[in-house]
Amino acid sequence: MHGLPPAAPVTLTANGDVVFLRIGSTVVFPDGSWYFPWYETQHKAIVFVVTAGGVSRTLTQVFG
Repeated sequence: MHGLPPAAPVTLTANGDVVFLRIGSTVVFPDGSWYFPWYETQHKAIVFVVTAGGVSRTLTQVFG
C-alpha cells in the first residue's frame, strides 16, 4: 500500500476480519508505503483494508 502517513501504526483487515500482524513491520515505512505477506490456498477474492493514522487504503486481490 502507498500514500499512508510515515511511522503510523498499521491495522489490516481481510474481508472485514482483523489480521494479527506477525510478520514484517507494524508501522508505515518512511516513504509512506507498507507491505504485507499473504499466502492463500483457496480460489477466492479477498478485500484488504490497511489503516494507518486515520488513512485507509483498500485492495481487492483474487487468488486462484
